[in-house]
Amino acid sequence: MKLTRRTWNNILIIGITVFCMLILLPDLMKSRMAESEPVAAQSELLRLFPLDSDIHQLNFPSFSLNKGADWKADKPLLISGDELASRWLNLGGTEISGENLTKLKPALRSPRSLEAWDRSREEPFRITYYQLPQFWVLQNGNSQWLAVSVDEGYLFPLAK
Repeated sequence: MKLTRRTWNNILIIGITVFCMLILLPDLMKSRMAESEPVAAQSELLRLFPLDSDIHQLNFPSFSLNKGADWKADKPLLISGDELASRWLNLGGTEISGENLTKLKPALRSPRSLEAWDRSREEPFRITYYQLPQFWVLQNGNSQWLAVSVDEGYLFPLAK
């Protein structure tokens, strides 16, 4: 059986198409995997405050932030009150399981707390937090524990 020129052209076109698909397939798979990873990582992130909260006052052990037109602190800060409030209100971390919390309990000393007053609630959110050498352990308003790895100056940028 003798193949015609048209048959060879079709074979060549199909061969090149298959070759291109094989070359592009790994990149396509990597991009698909990368698109799905942030969604999985985001779902594991536990927020300190609910998204729909309307916080107007943050009372820390050594200072307070109050919201008027802008967030104002009652002590000098290294950053604006708006920036610090944004850091706290958008804070999220990795949820700590009950088993891991039990392992951490001996290291959890000197608890501190933060009161966050929400306009839609009669009682404030009471956030308990501990500072460990490598991360912070915080209990949000829903009694869930989360770990956050940030520098002390990020959460408490007080001017000396």
